[in-house]
Amino acid sequence: MQLELSNDMLEEAISFQKAILDNAGAMIIATDKQGIIKYFNPEASVNIGYAESEVINRRSPLIFHDRGEIARKRKELIKEYRITLQDDFDVMVEKAKRNIHDEEQYTYIRKNGSSFPVLLTITAIRNNEGEITGYMGVAIDISARKKAEEDLREALNKEKELSELKSRFVSMASHEFRTPLSTVLSSAYLIEKYTSVEDQTKREKHLQRIVSSVNTLTD
Repeated sequence: MQLELSNDMLEEAISFQKAILDNAGAMIIATDKQGIIKYFNPEASVNIGYAESEVINRRSPLIFHDRGEIARKRKELIKEYRITLQDDFDVMVEKAKRNIHDEEQYTYIRKNGSSFPVLLTITAIRNNEGEITGYMGVAIDISARKKAEEDLREALNKEKELSELKSRFVSMASHEFRTPLSTVLSSAYLIEKYTSVEDQTKREKHLQRIVSSVNTLTD
């Protein structure tokens, strides 16, 4: 009776745990220590396009990872830890082996060939003796975030272009206005000096310069 009760409680706990993982709102993939997929939640199936039956006990997460990206991360790890990593799966889980749970950006490639960016955290699963028995990856689709960042970057670039355009306009306007306004100012000053009747011709000359400068500004 006690054994039956314990089994029932264990099954209930497992069912509860599975329900949580299945509805976590993130792509959750668990593997054994060799990298063979043992758990592939519905979120992962919907987003990546593979059915559970296509990957569980059959494939490695490498099937939907960008190999060029893995190669770049291998170089980073070799440089950082001075180690040799031949297997691509070892590249992915090296930090998890060291109990480093960094959230890193990866590119997932769907079954149909399209791709999308994710933030992936990989954790080593250990037994009571501390030995690694597998790995669990939790990935979040950041396509919307990346799109928002790109839109913001584009808006900032447009704002920068507009600011530069305003600066160029002010500079151009300043140059275009300075010369005729200087002419108007100097002519007005000289007209004030020509007070006699004999200076009428000079006054008319400067009045014409003022009119011409005003017409230039108007144009």
